[in-house]
Amino acid sequence: RSLSGTVIVKLKSELEKAGRLQAYGRALGSPAQDKEAMKYEQQVQQMPYEQQDQQATPCEEQVQQRACKQQEACRWRRTGGGVYHGPRESEKDLPCTELLQTSWSGFCDCNGDGEHTDDEPGFDTDQPRSSTCAIACDEALQMATNPTTTTFPTSLTEDCRWRRTGEQKPDGPRESEKDVPCNEFLRYYWSGFCDCDGDGEWTGGELGYKSFQPRNATCAITCAEAAHSSSTTSMDGGDPDPAAESTCRDLDPAVDSIIIIVLVGSFLRMFWDVRSVRGALVLRGSKLVGRPFFIEDIRLEDGVDAGTESRCLVVELAEEHGLGPRFGSSFPIMLLGTEHPKLEGRWHFSARPLPNHARILQLLDEDLRPIMDDRSTSMGTVHFPARIMLMHNVWAPACVTFPLATFMFVGGFYSFYPCVATTFISALVPLVCVALVPPPRGRPQGRLVAELDDYRALLRRTCPKPQPTARGANRAIKVSQVREFFNCFCRFIKTRNLYYVESNLIRPLTAPSNLSFAELVGASRAEWYVSHYWGMPLCETLDALEKHAKAFCTGGMQWQNTAYWICTFSNNQHKKEEEVTPTWSESSFYLTLSSGSIRGTCMIVDEDALPLTRSWCLFELLQTFLLMEQQRTQATGDVKFEGLLLCSNTGVLNRGEASVKFSSRIAERLRDLKLENAKATKDSDKEMIDDLVKEKIGGFPKINDMLYSNLQDALKAVEDATKEFAVRMQRLQPEGEEEERQRDQGDGEATPGS
Repeated sequence: RSLSGTVIVKLKSELEKAGRLQAYGRALGSPAQDKEAMKYEQQVQQMPYEQQDQQATPCEEQVQQRACKQQEACRWRRTGGGVYHGPRESEKDLPCTELLQTSWSGFCDCNGDGEHTDDEPGFDTDQPRSSTCAIACDEALQMATNPTTTTFPTSLTEDCRWRRTGEQKPDGPRESEKDVPCNEFLRYYWSGFCDCDGDGEWTGGELGYKSFQPRNATCAITCAEAAHSSSTTSMDGGDPDPAAESTCRDLDPAVDSIIIIVLVGSFLRMFWDVRSVRGALVLRGSKLVGRPFFIEDIRLEDGVDAGTESRCLVVELAEEHGLGPRFGSSFPIMLLGTEHPKLEGRWHFSARPLPNHARILQLLDEDLRPIMDDRSTSMGTVHFPARIMLMHNVWAPACVTFPLATFMFVGGFYSFYPCVATTFISALVPLVCVALVPPPRGRPQGRLVAELDDYRALLRRTCPKPQPTARGANRAIKVSQVREFFNCFCRFIKTRNLYYVESNLIRPLTAPSNLSFAELVGASRAEWYVSHYWGMPLCETLDALEKHAKAFCTGGMQWQNTAYWICTFSNNQHKKEEEVTPTWSESSFYLTLSSGSIRGTCMIVDEDALPLTRSWCLFELLQTFLLMEQQRTQATGDVKFEGLLLCSNTGVLNRGEASVKFSSRIAERLRDLKLENAKATKDSDKEMIDDLVKEKIGGFPKINDMLYSNLQDALKAVEDATKEFAVRMQRLQPEGEEEERQRDQGDGEATPGS
C-alpha cells in the first residue's frame, strides 16, 4: 500500500544518472560519445546497487581531465545573498572538481584571477547548473569556440523570458505582469510559452504549455533543448532527438509500472475510505451526527436487563450496527421519525449494545435506567454520535488514508519530475469529487416497508380508484376489511394498540392519497357506531366486533359485511382538525351518530373500562343516551336505535354473552368510576365536553346514573343467560343418574371402610 524508501532512492538515482549521461554526451557533441555513455550505463546497471553511485562516467572523466589541464587555477568562488554577484565568501571556495550543490550561489573562476568575467559561468541559488566547475568551464570554452555544438549554455541572453498567458492555454491572452526570468521554476498550473529570443512573440521554435501540462523545470532548459534539437537536425540531416522533444524525463519501465500501481491502489483505497466517511456522517441542522440506521422494531422484551425481571424496551435495527464493548457500556442516541410522542427528541436516550445481538440495542432513559413502559413503533431512524461513527467506520482506514493523502499531496505539488507530478495531481481531482458525492442509499429499511408496498399493490387490485367521501356515516368500514388488514400486518401488530396501528400503518398507507383508510379500501354506509379507546389492543377490538356482528346480523346478511364507523379508520388522519372542527355539532362523531342510519353504539370495553376514562368516549356516551331518550319520546330515524351495547372479546354483555368473570370485574370497576374524571389530549376538548354534559342533562350525577342503569341491565342479561345455561345443562343429565348418585352416597355411609 505504500512505496518503500529504497525504491524511491533508487528511482531518484537512476533519473539523475540518466539525465547526467545524456547531458554530458550532448555537451561533447560527439555521437561516438553518446554510444560510449549508453554502453557504460549498461555496465553500471549490472553492478551491485551500492557501487553504482560511486562510478564516474567516462564522459565526466574526460571532461574533467581536459578542463583541469587547460585551467589548472580553476576554482569555485562562493558568494552570499543567493546571487552569483553577491558578496564574496572566500572561506567557502572549493576546488574545480568539487560537486556543486543547487543551494549554493557563486561563480566558476575559470582563469583563477578571483574575479567574475562575462565568459565565466555564475549561478544563483536553486538555479540549474553543471555538476562541477570543471565541466562548467569546459562548456563555456566550447561555447566560445564552437557555439553550435553547445547544448546547455550556462548563461542565456537577458531577453529570454517566461511569457505568462491566460485561459490555461499558451496562445491565450497575455498576462505580461506575471512574466518571470528564464531561470525561474515553472509551476505546473501556469500557462504560457518560453520566449527564447526575447521578441515577445510565440514562434514555431519556442515551446508553449497549457495549464497542468508536463514541462521542464525552467525556460533555460527548454530553450537549451530546443537549440540542441535544431543544431542536431542541421548537422546530421535526420529527425530530431525524441528524448529532446519529450516533456517528461525518461523513466525505467519497471519503475514507471510501480508508480502507476501505487497510484491506482492509493486512489482506490482513498475512494473507499472517503465513501465510508461520507456514509458514516450526515449534517442534521447545524450538528454533525452519525448516518441514520433504519428501525426495524421498538418493543418490550424479556430477559434484557439482568438487574430486573421486568420487560425492557429495546430497538431492533434493519442492519447490523457493529458496535461492540470498545464503545463503552452506553452512549447517547437520537430517535427521529418514530411518530411516537415519547420517543422523539434530541439525544434524550442512551443505548447499550447487547451481547450476541448484532442488530438489537437496549434503550435507556436520561438517567441510564431501563425503560419499562410500552413505546412500540416500527418506523423512524436511529442516529449515533459522530465520534462513535468515526471510530466505527474510519478508525482503522484512517491509519492508511491519511499517510496516502499526504504522500499524494506532497508528491503532486513538489515532485521535480513533471510526469510523476501530473499523475499525482490527476489522482487528487477525482478524490475530491468522490468526497462531495453522497453515499449510496441502498441500505435496508426494514421489513415493514416491504409489507406496506405489498398491501398497496393489493389495494390497487381491489380498489384501484378510491373516491373521497363526505364526512359522517358514509365513511364506514366492513368488519371483513378490518380482519383482512389485521391478517396482512399481524406479524407487526401482534397485541399492539391503535396508537401503533395509526402511526405505523394507517398514516403511511393513506399518505399518497390523503384520504381516510375507509375511503382507501372502499367506504360503506355505517350501521353501528364504535366507541373505543386507542390504547386497547386491535386484536381485542376486532374480536369484539366480530362477536357483535354475529349476534346482531339480521335479514339474511352475512355478518362479515356489517359496517362500523370507527374513528381510527373512518376519520382522515391527515386532517384531524377538520374531523373535530371548532364546534361539536359539526364534528364527524356527531354527524355519524345523528345520521339516522346508526342502529346503536358499540362501546368496546375491557376489564378496566378504559374507554370511560376518555373525554371523547364520554361525548359519544352522552350522545347515545340523548338518542335513546329521543327514541323513547318520539319515533325518529330510519332504524330502531338499540342504545348502548357493551362489547368485549368474550361477547356482548347486553345479550348475556360475556363471561361471568368478565362481567363481575366490569361491575367492580364501574362501581368506583366517575365520568367527570375522564381526560382528553387537549384541555379545551375536556372543557367543551364537560360543559356539554351539564347543558344537556344537568350534570355528571345524572349521566353516571344512566351508565349504572345500563350496566345493571347488561349484568341482568348475563345473570339470566347463566341461569338458563345451568338449566339446560341440568336437563341434559340422564333421568336415573341422580338416583344412582344418591344410592352410592348411602352405600358409602353404611360401609365407611370401603
